[in-house]
Amino acid sequence: MADVKITELAKIMNNDLAEGKKLIKVNQLHKWLKAKGYVENKKDKNGKTYKRVTAEGKTIGIKNVKKEYGDYTIMFAKKAQKYFVENLEDIHNQLDEL
Repeated sequence: MADVKITELAKIMNNDLAEGKKLIKVNQLHKWLKAKGYVENKKDKNGKTYKRVTAEGKTIGIKNVKKEYGDYTIMFAKKAQKYFVENLEDIHNQLDEL
């Protein structure tokens, strides 16, 4: 498995959901990641808000990857993808609470 962005992670998770379950949306995953302390919002010197992976997020395989033009994106390594698939039901159940 290659590293994937959050949109691809949501697709992977939705493919593994039991039939009839509500699909997981990217914005829900962002909220969940922040609530669990895996990512945090930061502001740059110009006041622009961006997401950064915390030390806790790095332990499960989430990482910041620098783009060509200087910004960063959050990527999910194989370890993180496995974590999300293995904990899919728990994560899915917690999304409605956010």
